[in-house]
Amino acid sequence: MTEPTATQIVNKLPLSCLPTPLGEAKRVAELGSAGIRELLRSGEVRFVVADVGYPLNWISQSDCFTAWKHEVQPHLIEPSQHVKLEQFPGQYMYFASRWEDGGCPIVLLSKIH
Repeated sequence: MTEPTATQIVNKLPLSCLPTPLGEAKRVAELGSAGIRELLRSGEVRFVVADVGYPLNWISQSDCFTAWKHEVQPHLIEPSQHVKLEQFPGQYMYFASRWEDGGCPIVLLSKIH
């Protein structure tokens, strides 16, 4: 099974590869809130949400900081953290990972609900 393109539906998580306009991105590391804040302070970042049953949702670079503050941060699970879904607003959460494709860093947000 191939990984989803911009219009294909995400069928399973975690993703093993991430197609981007610059080519296939490679997973670099898991991220927690400190790592995402560091990336946001360092410059441009691209966020993309992977949610089973939906196409990849690329958040515009100009909206990444707002998305971080209002959507991602309240729902982010730290690496190796064990929690219950009920602990999060709306009963969904994100696992974050950093990916690289030769452009600015990508933060993949894998949505669990």
